[in-house]
Amino acid sequence: MTRAARLLCLVLIVVLNRAAPAHANPWDWIEALDGPGPSRSRGNLMANIFCSDSTPNRYTKRIFEIPRDPDLQSTCLFVDVRRFRADEDERFYPVDLTITEFGSSVRFHRALEMGVGVGWMNFSSHYPDKDEIEGTRMTISFPRLVFKPFLMSKAWGRNADLGFIQMYVRESIILGGLDQDDFATKPGHDFSRRHQRVLSMGFIVDAPSAVRLVKSAF
Repeated sequence: MTRAARLLCLVLIVVLNRAAPAHANPWDWIEALDGPGPSRSRGNLMANIFCSDSTPNRYTKRIFEIPRDPDLQSTCLFVDVRRFRADEDERFYPVDLTITEFGSSVRFHRALEMGVGVGWMNFSSHYPDKDEIEGTRMTISFPRLVFKPFLMSKAWGRNADLGFIQMYVRESIILGGLDQDDFATKPGHDFSRRHQRVLSMGFIVDAPSAVRLVKSAF
């Protein structure tokens, strides 16, 4: 591993362990939206839809396939879905968030990737005994840094699917405005923000790689 790669691995590990508040969910976390939050994970998955240098199989051809050699510096198109919940506090009633993004990532080391994503955030909340409040905003994420701990060393194996567990850090811009009317807000708590930047970090599962690993074990 090069010095630069070792340094980036260290930075990612430190950020993941230090930047999230102590009460945050250890699996996945997104910071507060200048309003509701921070939010805890309700589950997340990702998939590489198409990668350069991937080998086709008899069923899906090259769709959902990744290069079998983890040392190839390939480029992939991905989709990921992350779900969060901000619990009720003194300012807001519970808020559910779902973030779906498509984008491209470049592998510049067997365990490290960087990319950009574009998608949307859906959010919903409701006052007790009232209708649900829903909304959608477009999101742009850059950088999207990914670290695959099980691929960090060649001695740990050459199966690219061992990258199914991924640690990520990303900064996202929520395009447009958000204010207290977009959420179930308790009296006396107002806010307004446009093009808000939010940091999120945690772990995400590469679903196709996880499925291939399970199938190979039986």
